Amino acid sequence: MNPKAIISLNNLSSNLEYLKSKLEYIDNLMPVIKANAYGHGAKKVGQYLSQLDIKSLCVATESEVRELLDSKIKKPILFLGRIHKNNINLFINNNVRCTINDIKDIDILDEILGEKQHVICHLKIDTG
Repeated sequence: MNPKAIISLNNLSSNLEYLKSKLEYIDNLMPVIKANAYGHGAKKVGQYLSQLDIKSLCVATESEVRELLDSKIKKPILFLGRIHKNNINLFINNNVRCTINDIKDIDILDEILGEKQHVICHLKIDTG
């Protein structure tokens, strides 16, 4: 017998509302749907979540970003992965934000984009 995970989109919505009710000072939940929404289908889950009151969606790989863009999701997408010279074009799209994981990421952005183009970034800080 093969294990099977089934996701209820209604329960997902209820869980988000519950989290919001417990986090009175947080108004911008950003669900992470990497690894194909943990096996539940990133496109389906992403499209559903983008209709709810969330700030953006987070993914880990370039292919996941492209899948969400191809499925016409309008919410901002935060790319959690590393910045490379060959994926800079993802971030020029105003819908995709990059994560600064390392000082090298800033160097790459500066080298490729200079002062003429700008991208929206999130700064990862390891407090551990």
